[in-house]
Amino acid sequence: MTFSGKILVLLGIFSMFFVSGVGAYGLTWTGETGLFTIYSAETLNSGEYGLGLYFNNFDRELVNLEGETGMDLDLSLISVPVGFGLTDRLEIAASFNYTIEETDADGEGGYLYTQYFEDEISESGFGDIHIGLKYRFLDEGAGPGLAAMVFGKIPTADEEKPLGSGEGDYGLNLIASKTIGSVGSHLNLGYTMIGEPDNVDWDDVFSYGLGLEIPAGGLNQFIFELSGATDYDSYRDHNPLDLVLGGRMQTTHGLILGAGLRYAMMMDFDDCPLGGVVMIGFHTPPTPTPTPTPLPNKMPRIRCESDSTRVEQGNYTRIVAIASDPDGDALSYKWQTTGCRLEADGSQARLHTQDCEPGTYTVSCEVSDMRGGVAQCDVAIAVFKPEPVQRRIPFRNIQFKNGSRVDNVAKAILDDIAIQIKRYPEATVTIIGHSDSVGSEDANLKMGMKRAENVKKYLVDRHGIDPDRLITETHGESKPLADNSTAEGRAINRRVEIVMIVEE
Repeated sequence: MTFSGKILVLLGIFSMFFVSGVGAYGLTWTGETGLFTIYSAETLNSGEYGLGLYFNNFDRELVNLEGETGMDLDLSLISVPVGFGLTDRLEIAASFNYTIEETDADGEGGYLYTQYFEDEISESGFGDIHIGLKYRFLDEGAGPGLAAMVFGKIPTADEEKPLGSGEGDYGLNLIASKTIGSVGSHLNLGYTMIGEPDNVDWDDVFSYGLGLEIPAGGLNQFIFELSGATDYDSYRDHNPLDLVLGGRMQTTHGLILGAGLRYAMMMDFDDCPLGGVVMIGFHTPPTPTPTPTPLPNKMPRIRCESDSTRVEQGNYTRIVAIASDPDGDALSYKWQTTGCRLEADGSQARLHTQDCEPGTYTVSCEVSDMRGGVAQCDVAIAVFKPEPVQRRIPFRNIQFKNGSRVDNVAKAILDDIAIQIKRYPEATVTIIGHSDSVGSEDANLKMGMKRAENVKKYLVDRHGIDPDRLITETHGESKPLADNSTAEGRAINRRVEIVMIVEE
């Protein structure tokens, strides 16, 4: 462990005891709103700003081109992040970095951009500049807050030392934040397209991270971070995965202090893999929440309930207004209806439907507390006409000796039936023809229909009954009344049935 790493470990341990809490609101080391490394879905409001000074220490394990053990890298970054709220949802950020590289190599190795290093290398200089633009497109509510961030790297680092590749990077981060109880949680998923120098083939990087803010009173918080990435560099033996435990506090004047321990996981170090982070910053002081002016009068509340929302025409239904007033004021009720007759008494009313047509009517009740506070409830009542009751009136059957001719006996019977049909001018009459089983089924169906049509013709021609009221059908031999094997039975089956349907 290098000297700078030891200093950060001591500061991180100090922070575990003296820096803690919830509500601290600051910038990450790259300038966007968040924790130390993990971004939050929050953004600076319009005109708000923040700035800081970070000291980060990272530990990495490197190998040479042949895959042999190379060196342990102790990387320290001094960063100056700044952020500014362009709108209440859009912030811009930048981070200016000074890099300190210290390596402990057993043989030839390499850092991010070079192929060969000597043992015990230490290089320092200004690094690349990070810029970012973050937009919050969904506020936290029933679901998480969501934001997206585009970012890039301006290649300002010294390539000769080497502290940079001389090529720019750019990418996208998706951010989700959700407060569960009093603990804030943040999830980051990112993709970086790596700029490649000549004769170098590096993969793009997928990054991920999880951060937690645990309250400890006031504007202070404990911080937990777990962040990792797939590595584009062929000289790293493992994909980096860092665990950070620390805390941050903020004064009401906007001053922010924070520190934490960083442990490099999934590495096989010869030396202690502990580093850390220390930061000091300033954020636009939080705007005090104004004390709400108590309302002189609270509005009453009301809801309407009906015994039935479907009422048969001629009946009534009862509607009850259930109202209350937070101030305990006495209430008065005013009822209205869009139709039918309404009978109201205080918080209850009756809708009478004797004199109204079928349809849907709205009954409203307005409640007042006599001090300007009013509330209203509505209920829709559907009035329907009862279905008519149908009465089936069968008449005496008309018998046929043979064929389909209506003889004098049948005409006498039909004369009496015609009198009954005329008594009910709105009724419909069904005339059904039948036959015996002599002959084919098709012929018998035709015979039954011919008998029914002859009966209808007599009623229309002789008695002037509207033909549209008379419906003819045939059942042929399918519905006998008697045994078709005897002459007497066949005579009974040769018939026409007449049924009148009367609606009441």
